[in-house]
Amino acid sequence: MKKIYFILTLILISLSSCKENSKQLENTNSTDSKPYELNQTLYHGGDILTMEGDTPNYVEAVVVREGRLVFVGTKKDALNRFKGKAKEVNLEGKTLLPAFMDAHSHYINSLLVANQCQLYAPPSGPGKDVE
Repeated sequence: MKKIYFILTLILISLSSCKENSKQLENTNSTDSKPYELNQTLYHGGDILTMEGDTPNYVEAVVVREGRLVFVGTKKDALNRFKGKAKEVNLEGKTLLPAFMDAHSHYINSLLVANQCQLYAPPSGPGKDVE
C-alpha cells in the first residue's frame, strides 16, 4: 500500500512540474519577448565578384546570413526576397570580393631574411654565380 502512495505522489509531482513548465513556455511566447532575428545583410550597388570559374563572374547582389552566403543574383530578386528582412548595404560603386584565406604563407620567413644577404638567383635575387 505504501508503494502505491509513493508512486501516486511521484506522478502528481511530475504532473505539477509539467504545468509550471507550460506556464513558462506561455510567458516566453508572449508579445513582450523579442522574436529571433537573423543577422542578414544584402549587399548591392557595386562590383560584386564571385571568383567562380576561370573568368571573372560579376553579380548585382549577395545576401549574407550569419556569415554565410545565402543568395547570389540580381538586385531585383534580392530585394523581392529580402527587403525588410536584411540590412541593406549600398556599396556605392566599390568592389566586393570573397574572403581572402591564405592557407600557406611564408610571410614570417620573408621578414626574418629581409636584412640578410640576398644571394638568391634571379628572379628572387641578384645572385648569378657562386663567386
